[in-house]
Amino acid sequence: MTNSLGDATAFSGGLHTDIAVTLSNDAIANNHVSSTTLSGSTGSADGSSGAGEFSGTLSNVRITGNTVDVSSAMGKASAEGGASVFDGGTITNGVISDNHIHVSSPLGTATARGGGIDVAVSLTSRNTIVRANTVDASGASGSAFGGGIYDVAFPDGPDGPPGGPLVLENSIAIGNVLSGSAGVTLHGGGVYIQNEPLTLTNSVITHNVPDQCFGC
Repeated sequence: MTNSLGDATAFSGGLHTDIAVTLSNDAIANNHVSSTTLSGSTGSADGSSGAGEFSGTLSNVRITGNTVDVSSAMGKASAEGGASVFDGGTITNGVISDNHIHVSSPLGTATARGGGIDVAVSLTSRNTIVRANTVDASGASGSAFGGGIYDVAFPDGPDGPPGGPLVLENSIAIGNVLSGSAGVTLHGGGVYIQNEPLTLTNSVITHNVPDQCFGC
C-alpha cells in the first residue's frame, strides 16, 4: 500500500481469518506486507501480520521468511507481527523463524513490536521454536519491543491489541534481535510482556539481542 497524500495501512500478507482455524503440517512462508507514505504527505503508515492474522490450533506449522516493511516520510510509522498478530490459541511443534519487521520515519516516530508473534488474545506454545526474528526501527523517536514475542495487556496505546496469557511449554526463543536508531527504545529481544500472566515450563529464552525478556 502506497499513499502520496494521506495514511497508508496494509496487513495480512498470507492468511487472514475471523474465526479459529485448525492447521496441521503446513507452511506459511515468504509473504510480505508493505505500507508507505510518500514525500509531501504528513500521513501515518501502519503494517502488520506478514504471514497473516489468525487464531486457532496449529500443529507442525512453519511460519518463516515473512516481512512487514513500513515507512512514512513525515508522519508516524508503526508495525506489528512480523510473522503474525495471533488472535488466540495454541501452537504445537511449530517453527516461527526468520520473520522481519522494518519501520522507518526519518522525521517522526517509529514503533514496532513482535518480530515473530504479536499476541493479540493469548498464546500457548508447546515444543515450538521462535528463532532469528528481527525488528528494526529507525526514526527521530520511537520503540522496538519483542524481537521474538510481544504480549501486553490492554490498554496498549491507542492502536494496541488487548493481549492475553502467554504459556511457553518445552519451547525456546533464541537468536531474535531488536535494533534501532539512537532515538528508539529497545526492550525484549526475546520476549516482551507486560501486565499479563507468563508461564514458563521447561522453556528457554536465550541468545537474544539486546536482552532476553522484558517484564518476565
